[in-house]
Amino acid sequence: MNVKPNRTFSWYLENRLLYLYSLLLILYLIVNIVIPFFIYGGFNMTISWRWIITSIDFIITFYTLAIYLIGLIILLILKRKTNNVFSKLFLLGLFLIFIWDTLFGMNYMVVGYFKVFVFILFLVIVVTSKSTKQVKL
Repeated sequence: MNVKPNRTFSWYLENRLLYLYSLLLILYLIVNIVIPFFIYGGFNMTISWRWIITSIDFIITFYTLAIYLIGLIILLILKRKTNNVFSKLFLLGLFLIFIWDTLFGMNYMVVGYFKVFVFILFLVIVVTSKSTKQVKL
């Protein structure tokens, strides 16, 4: 008889961190890209798209978000269980970075060190994750 576990927030933090990260990422993209697009009637392109894509703000923000997404997908595929405390700190750190970016824009003197801390925390989550498969002897 297979009993399903209770699907609480802690269960999602340990087993399905990708789902919580995806919700946070979708919220961030809606607030910072979709809503300004409709408020301002499009993007004000006084400079080219090439400058925006190659700027340090784009690289640091969106490429690290893509690295987090790929890493969490790999953890989900491998059925790895993450540490509850590290997962909470990771999501809280990302949430604070997203709030700061939305309200004040990227200020790397303030947020830069915090982004490094969140990235190191992500690496700790990946390294310390445990397999959910049980080994039969």
